[in-house]
Amino acid sequence: GRVGTPLGWAARGCARRIGSRVGSHVGRETNRRNDWTTFNVDRYFTKFDCCISLCFRATLSSVIFARAMVLKAVFLDFDDTLCMTSEHDVPAFEAATAAAAATFAERRGDTAGPVDRERLRVEYRAFMSATPWDTSPTPMEVTAFRSAMWSRAVALQVDGSGEGDEDINAAGTAAQAAFDSHRLANLVFLPEALDALKHARQRGLKTVMITNGHHKVQRDKLGAVMAHEQFPEPETIIVGGEEVLKGDHEKPHVSIFKKACAVARCEPHEAIHVGDSLSTDVQVREGG
Repeated sequence: GRVGTPLGWAARGCARRIGSRVGSHVGRETNRRNDWTTFNVDRYFTKFDCCISLCFRATLSSVIFARAMVLKAVFLDFDDTLCMTSEHDVPAFEAATAAAAATFAERRGDTAGPVDRERLRVEYRAFMSATPWDTSPTPMEVTAFRSAMWSRAVALQVDGSGEGDEDINAAGTAAQAAFDSHRLANLVFLPEALDALKHARQRGLKTVMITNGHHKVQRDKLGAVMAHEQFPEPETIIVGGEEVLKGDHEKPHVSIFKKACAVARCEPHEAIHVGDSLSTDVQVREGG
């Protein structure tokens, strides 16, 4: 027979985002593609200071009530669900562009014009959006790859610069180092998300984290928030990038959700998935 599906709840990330959204009701949608059902609580919240723990609890309670005999597990995304990574990225980008501008000015002295930091940020993010890490058969280490992207962004502002310019490369290295150190020093689990985990576990539900992204980048972030304290069993943290290295798939491919089901010892219809992305957390599909 065909496989039943985890219910996926797209929470739009966190309390702060939810609290800023204005509306009058909670919208629910279901999608039955290949018998995979998604549950989407989205779009309409009052302007009062709602928090993710209340949303998690409302969702969990309603599903538990409706399906008390079958619900056994909750799967959770990491970035912008358990941890507001995108919010921490804002000051990290400020630190990165400041470091690049200062390093370049220090090395070039009076011959260097001022670096437009906002342009630098925008151009770097465009590079990141296109290719966040090296996917070639012999990939460059991810930190070095991203440093090189910062260098390319700096070079766009320097007349006559070419590949291998030591001053530009130094600015790129400084930018990536500043970004990483600032972000990793400040990442934390949302307190409301921790409440939600506790709430689920008190009801006997198995919790499994499923996070997409480069294996090293994700593991560094998980280390920064001490994820092992919340998910002490190593198999309950599934990193999409590690699955890809093994020849498997990350979200939204069905295989990673089936792996989570195996970890939780449940059938797909006995789990829900909580995440912020419609494309990767809700629209589960068989193909790549």
